[in-house]
Amino acid sequence: ARRQLELLSSEGLPAERIVIGHCDDARAVDPRRDMEIAEMGACVAYDHVGWEDGCAAHALSDERRAELVKGMVDAGFADRVVLACSAVGCAIGEAASRHPTSHLLESFVPRLAKAGIGDADLHTMLVENPRRLFAAESRP
Repeated sequence: ARRQLELLSSEGLPAERIVIGHCDDARAVDPRRDMEIAEMGACVAYDHVGWEDGCAAHALSDERRAELVKGMVDAGFADRVVLACSAVGCAIGEAASRHPTSHLLESFVPRLAKAGIGDADLHTMLVENPRRLFAAESRP
C-alpha cells in the first residue's frame, strides 16, 4: 500500500485523490499502516463490508471492521476513510457476495453508531469523502 501511494504520488497524482483499497482484507489488517496512509493524505478503503463468516479468504468480521473504522475516527482520520461493500462483483474462484449493497447502510452504519461514531463523522465518511474523491477537481 505504501509503495502504491509513493508511486502514484511520484507520478503527480495528489495524495488526496488516492484511495488505497482492501485495507480490511483479513490477510493483511494493519491499523498502523492505515493511519500512515491517512497521514500521507490518501484515503483508506474498508471496502468489503459484509464479507465475513468465512465466505472468502479475505473475509473479516464486520465487528472487527467496525473496530478499524472506529480507530481511524478516534485518531482524527474520518476524512480519510471510505466505506463500501464490494457487493456488485465477484472474483473468479471466490464466492459471490451474500449481501446486497444496502448492507452498508442498513447493518454496518448502525454498528458504527453503536460503537460511538457520531453523525458528523458518519456523514464525512459516507457523503463528504466520496463527494471529494469523485469531484472533477481536487480540493484542499
